[in-house]
Amino acid sequence: MTEAHELAKVYYAAARAEILQRLALREQVLLAGVAAFGAIAGLALSGKMANLNVVVLFPLLSFAFSIVLFRHHFLMKSLGEYIVTVLGPHLREGDEEGTDKTAMPPHWDAWLRIP
Repeated sequence: MTEAHELAKVYYAAARAEILQRLALREQVLLAGVAAFGAIAGLALSGKMANLNVVVLFPLLSFAFSIVLFRHHFLMKSLGEYIVTVLGPHLREGDEEGTDKTAMPPHWDAWLRIP
């Protein structure tokens, strides 16, 4: 195995771990959103302090949670593309035309910033 292949295996493991971590964080954000909306609805509809003005927070919280969820989704999608397009040729066995197996693959942080 070449040094580029070994480096690609390390980068693959790191990218996969990042995807799994972002999946867990996405689920936590969804759970936090449901809990926040439930708490606000409970406050708005409670008998003693019935205040429907609190419901105005729903759109603001929806926007904030949507941005966080989109960011996690975007980065997971980008990591998947990185694994397939950049690391894939280095991890596959056999020769593929047009693939320089001796060139070191870039780390995904650097690849994400390449225009």
